[in-house]
Amino acid sequence: MNKIFENKVITHTVVVPDALTDASVATLQADYSLTAVEFEHIKHGRHFFYTLAHGLLLITIGYGINLGAKASSVVFGVDQKIYFGEWIAFSVGAFFTIAFFTLSFFVSSDHKKVMKDIKDHFKNSPKRKQLVRGISE
Repeated sequence: MNKIFENKVITHTVVVPDALTDASVATLQADYSLTAVEFEHIKHGRHFFYTLAHGLLLITIGYGINLGAKASSVVFGVDQKIYFGEWIAFSVGAFFTIAFFTLSFFVSSDHKKVMKDIKDHFKNSPKRKQLVRGISE
């Protein structure tokens, strides 16, 4: 039974079911439904070349520390030669480290595809404001 109260003085309590009391404004956006496969791509994410470059970087740093130790031995009066082949090995390690990091940046991977899809979804998904029921105590 709907009653309309217009131009009337109300002197008693009127119960209004389903009224939005204690309402708040919420900003809503469509969620991204992540599949199990996409989750695995994110979880195990990094590109093969990135993993390879990271390992090679650590090896090259270790080798560079060894070369630095040999070079610093001159300060203590110990004659340690650094051979040309050692510089070549260090240079090759540095070159391939940079090359693999560059490849991992430019070559597409499943991780990058999923992250791009998620980014595009939230970029293109419209946001809308809506009244929502608050918590009344």
